[in-house]
Amino acid sequence: MVAVDAKYYKDLSHNYLILRNTEVEEKSEYQNKMITGNKMKRLLPCIIRNIDDEVHFYYEISSRQSIKNFYERGGMKYERMFQLFEYLLEASKEVREYLLEDNRLLLSPEYIYVNPEGEEFFFVYYPGNGDTPIMPLAEFLLEKADRESEKTVQIIYKIYEQMQDENFVLPEIMNLFHEPVDYGAANQEIKNGPVIKDTEETSSIQTESCTNEQNGSLCRDWLNQEAQECVTDENEEDSTLAKSNMIISGILLILCIGAMVGVLCIRYFCVLSIEESVLTVAGIITLVIISSFLLLSLIMVPVRGRRDYGGRKTGKEENEEPQQYMTVDDYFQQKEEREDSSESGKEKETIYGSTVFIEASLYSIENKLYGTNKGNKYHIDLNELPCTVGKMAGSVDFVIKDSSISRIHARFTKEGENIYVTDLNSTNGTFKNGLRLEPNETAGIEAGDEIRFGKMTFCYR
Repeated sequence: MVAVDAKYYKDLSHNYLILRNTEVEEKSEYQNKMITGNKMKRLLPCIIRNIDDEVHFYYEISSRQSIKNFYERGGMKYERMFQLFEYLLEASKEVREYLLEDNRLLLSPEYIYVNPEGEEFFFVYYPGNGDTPIMPLAEFLLEKADRESEKTVQIIYKIYEQMQDENFVLPEIMNLFHEPVDYGAANQEIKNGPVIKDTEETSSIQTESCTNEQNGSLCRDWLNQEAQECVTDENEEDSTLAKSNMIISGILLILCIGAMVGVLCIRYFCVLSIEESVLTVAGIITLVIISSFLLLSLIMVPVRGRRDYGGRKTGKEENEEPQQYMTVDDYFQQKEEREDSSESGKEKETIYGSTVFIEASLYSIENKLYGTNKGNKYHIDLNELPCTVGKMAGSVDFVIKDSSISRIHARFTKEGENIYVTDLNSTNGTFKNGLRLEPNETAGIEAGDEIRFGKMTFCYR
């Protein structure tokens, strides 16, 4: 196991990851010259400074993010995972070309960097002896893999199993990506538990789980949703049936009117006997009656459509109608709630004269950042943490559209009751009360602190 002492430093427009090495050996000297004197495509650029008989490696990380920060929210897709190992294989080949051992590539997620678009990966070569651990990368991928994709879930479990082997060889990982993928039910069970295919079986299982008091509220919501969906489906079927009836009635009405016009033309242009005249008159009367019924049905179908068949009401009308009856359980539940609220009110309020004294414990911090400078109308809610801030939509939780903001600028986290801000290797920096944080530095914030990202200033309340 290799212990790495990591720090971060900003020099003008460049950000650096600093690793300290106390080993001074001939082998390390050769490695140092190779990584600093040669430009390797898949390695972070490195310069060396000797400070107090110690070697400090400065890896430039400007405009890049560690995969630990970039995939903090998870969702690493199959294609990105394939690219990661493809670039890792390229880095391994590069260092071998310079007679360096690829077991000195740091494979912890905080030392693997990616460009802002998440398409290219860069690695850190740490000179010294011994192997660097590989399991941190396997554990990270297992945690951050896209669980919605069966293909991704299957490949990450294979990779994790492969990297646990002491005789792990990197090219074997690439072979896993070319194996046929089995989209079986086993993958679905890995992600979401056992798969239940029968709808009726699913309904019965969920209904039985409603007897559990802990899940009672959830089950009632589910049953209400199912009932509402049933009502909606019935209403849609009724609406479709009503439209069909209107079309049929309209066609029959047009045919009846056409028949009446034909009969009238016959009476006008032809000489008819008494019997034929009587038949034509009877036919006209019959057609008039039928047409009247058809016209009445056309008028009544939309009216019936607004009402549910059999006197039922639509979901909207049911929501609008006030509740007329209360069950015994509802009555006692509301009674207990009223008693609890009255008791809590007595505990929290004490009347002094005509003023009600409210305990200070009732006040709480809003946990929000309010924009204070001109043109800054952003309000950042910090009640749901972690929260990442930047201008790259899809990669951050809160988007700030400003040229001074980096794509992935800063992250807010919470430990206990304390909230912290971390600069994520931003170009224009993150400031707390005017003091700039070092790249990847974390600082606690309190109510009243001024937080600035680039030129966007906020007040924390």
